[in-house]
Amino acid sequence: MSKLIGVLLEDAAKQGLTQDFFATIIEGFKQECNRSGFNILFLNQEETDRLTYLDQAKQFDLDGVLIATATDSDELFELINSDVPVAVIDKDYENTVNVQSDNKKGMTELMEHIISLGHRKIAYVMGQENYVTNVRLSEFLKVCSDHEIHVPEEYLVRGEFRNIGLTAYNTEILLKLPDPPTCILYSDDYAAIGGMNVIGARGLEIPRDISVAGYDGNDILANIEPSITTVNQNNMEMGKVAAKKLIHNILNPDNPEYGTTTIGSEFEYGRSVGQVYAAF
Repeated sequence: MSKLIGVLLEDAAKQGLTQDFFATIIEGFKQECNRSGFNILFLNQEETDRLTYLDQAKQFDLDGVLIATATDSDELFELINSDVPVAVIDKDYENTVNVQSDNKKGMTELMEHIISLGHRKIAYVMGQENYVTNVRLSEFLKVCSDHEIHVPEEYLVRGEFRNIGLTAYNTEILLKLPDPPTCILYSDDYAAIGGMNVIGARGLEIPRDISVAGYDGNDILANIEPSITTVNQNNMEMGKVAAKKLIHNILNPDNPEYGTTTIGSEFEYGRSVGQVYAAF
C-alpha cells in the first residue's frame, strides 16, 4: 500500500483550486486523508503526451482516486470500472462511492421562499448540462408545478457555472423579454455577479425592481448589498465524507461499501429577493 490517493479535479471554468467550491472540498478531503495517514496527488489532465487516468493511477501505485466533477468520457469510465477504488463528487455512478450535496432540498427551500414572497414569473439561468444541473432543474420545475406556476420556455436559459460574462448576456436577454421575470435564479453565486452587474447598469434596483437568487453560498458575495438569497452547501463535509468512505474501501477490499451519501445544504435568507405586491 502506497498511502497515496489521487485527485482528479476538473471544472468547466478551468479555475481549479482557485474556485472556493472545489478548494473547500479538496481541503476537507486532504484533512481526512492526512488524519488517516494518506497523502494526495493530483492527476495530470494536460492532453499533450500524458498517460490515461488509469495508467497514472498504476504508475504512481495509487491506493484510490477522488474524482471531482470530471467530464464523462471513455477514459474516465475506464478508471471507474477498474480495480482502483474510486470516490466521486456530485455524480451518481454504480460501484463507486458517490458524495453529493442535497440539491433537491436546497432548490426546494430556495424556490418555496421565492414563491412565498409572491413571485410567479421566475427565470432560471442554469449551469451547463451535467448531473447537478439536471437535478436542480428537475426540482425547480417540480416546485413550480406543485404551485401551478407556468414556466415559459424563454425563462429557462442554459448558461455555465461561474461564467460571469455568459450570465450577463443571458440576463440581458431575460430583461428584454416582452414579459420579463420578477425574479431570476442563477446557477451559482459567482455567476450571479454578471446578472447583478447588468441589472445595476440598466438602472434597476435589487430587489425593488427585480429579485435575484444564487446557489452554493460563495464567500465572495458575503459583504455585498443587498445580501444574496442562496443555498449554502457543506463542501468541507463532502470532502471529509468522500475521504472516509474511500479509505474504508481501500482498507477493506473484500468488503467495499458503495452507494450515494447526500450531504445536507442550508437555505440562507438574503435581501436580494423581495416581496411582489402586484398581481401578475
